[in-house]
Amino acid sequence: MNAIDVDAIKIDVEGAELGVLRGAVNILRKCRPIIMFESAPQTDDGLGYTKDAIFEFLSSVDYCLVVPNRVAHNDDGLTLTGFNESHLYPRRTTNYFAIPRERRLVFRDRARSILRLDRS
Repeated sequence: MNAIDVDAIKIDVEGAELGVLRGAVNILRKCRPIIMFESAPQTDDGLGYTKDAIFEFLSSVDYCLVVPNRVAHNDDGLTLTGFNESHLYPRRTTNYFAIPRERRLVFRDRARSILRLDRS
């Protein structure tokens, strides 16, 4: 069997994100990809998944959550409260990046390079 190296995952499954993440736990632990996903404000997705459960799962595999316009910034990502509040009107975003904590600075610097921002 050939080794797999995954650097990025995009999830758009209309409320089933936690199921996808749980199914990919071995890839998340081994490859440490960046994850792009949507999380809409609805509270009943029909699957029993909550915003808290998504946040807690990603935290358990040592990922931080970042809104797209904050990837180039120095912060550590959203707190659980910040993640939940970002779903309230007026919404901050529907899109999120989950970044492995040990790769946060790498992705910050990639974003800064793409945006042609000073690295200081």
